[in-house]
Amino acid sequence: MGTRSYRESIMRVTVNFAGQLANELGMSSKAIEVEQGTTLKHIVEDIDKHTGGRYYFLVAVDNKQVTDYNVLVTEDSEIMLLSPMSGG
Repeated sequence: MGTRSYRESIMRVTVNFAGQLANELGMSSKAIEVEQGTTLKHIVEDIDKHTGGRYYFLVAVDNKQVTDYNVLVTEDSEIMLLSPMSGG
């Protein structure tokens, strides 16, 4: 029974950005490496650090809006973060 190496416990996920958030970050997507078993909460908090906490995110995983950030993500997860529109 072998143990997994550090590299085997790392996965790459792609986070897509839309709206003002994409403009703020200067990109429409970003591939990040996280440990297997990472929750969406970890990813959202990491992105939040890069925006200085200025945004409230709408989050979708696999094309469904989620409000529970404790879901586990996989390499196959489609993650989308966007900032809500405002105006009148």
